[in-house]
Amino acid sequence: SDSIMTRTSLGDDSLSTKWGISDTIGVFGLNSNNIKFGIKSGAGTPIATFTGVLNEPPLFAYYPYSPTSGEDYKNLQLNLPVIQFNLDLNKDISFLDYKVSSSIEKISNGEYNMFFRPIMSLFLLKIDPTNTDLIGDELFSLSLKVEGRKLGGEFTLDISDISKPPVFVNTAASSITIKFPGNTLLKTGEVINCFMFVNPQIKSGDLIYIDLQSSKHIARMEITSLKDIKGGYRYNLPLKLSNPSIKCEIEEVPPFFNFELPGAYADNGDTLINYRPFFDQWAYSVYSNNFSFRIQQNVESRLLKLSSVPLVFNVGDKFDINVDKYEVDNISPGLQNVKVLKIENNKAWLYNSSDKIGYIIYNRVDL
Repeated sequence: SDSIMTRTSLGDDSLSTKWGISDTIGVFGLNSNNIKFGIKSGAGTPIATFTGVLNEPPLFAYYPYSPTSGEDYKNLQLNLPVIQFNLDLNKDISFLDYKVSSSIEKISNGEYNMFFRPIMSLFLLKIDPTNTDLIGDELFSLSLKVEGRKLGGEFTLDISDISKPPVFVNTAASSITIKFPGNTLLKTGEVINCFMFVNPQIKSGDLIYIDLQSSKHIARMEITSLKDIKGGYRYNLPLKLSNPSIKCEIEEVPPFFNFELPGAYADNGDTLINYRPFFDQWAYSVYSNNFSFRIQQNVESRLLKLSSVPLVFNVGDKFDINVDKYEVDNISPGLQNVKVLKIENNKAWLYNSSDKIGYIIYNRVDL
């Protein structure tokens, strides 16, 4: 049994990290692959002791341990969630705060000092809604997006060379979304801190799009990155929405934004057609680069079909879809341009601002 002293919840300064009571690391030896070591002492501090069974000197390690990461330390299979939940300073962040061993030193028989380097970037976004129409709204989510950058999703990692960055798959997401707990109200003079882990791929000059979704509004901001983002660093993004230097557009959301059943809805909230569980049918068909979604009400012989929906999209995206219908009033068939207002629970909220119609569909992938 070996003992490893290392250095996760956020510290009070939201920059340093502390080991958690249930933390585990994965350790590799010359003939040992992905051995789980659990924390023995030091929870709540920056330095902890981990123990496990390893019958040879440790070569490499990573955090947090995953039983599905594989046995090849040059090609670990890992995932940075693209849907995250806003972090309290003392809340467990282990599933987001990836680290790799930067050095291992033997200090006695069976005991080693191990130093870890974080590989993701931590963003602290400070939301100040003072002097905007958002006051009094409940805050639902905040999304950060950079076109052409892979900010989250599945990735591989070579922990034998700390100079190698994580390699994200081709389908990695260009955005990260933070969800907020219920009753998070936007108030005058009160700043809401939002913590987010991202893959450090953002470069100086990149346009960063930030979408804030509340119970009654969507606020979209556009800022320019002033530097290259690096792993292991924290970056502060003050978002005073009324500040003229921040390009911020706030629009009121239509009533269907807070509906749940898939269907089509008028701008006043009236239901044009929707899926009624146990009575109606819905289906989607997947093609090479798009999919279709259909609702069929058999009793009334009514049908709505949306096709040419892209396989991958994010909140704020705009694209054209084809709309077919049968016996459904107040919907024009043919090509329609829609904007993605929300993606949640395998559903997407699409809005046609020209015809004032909202669509809720089941999405092929919950981004």
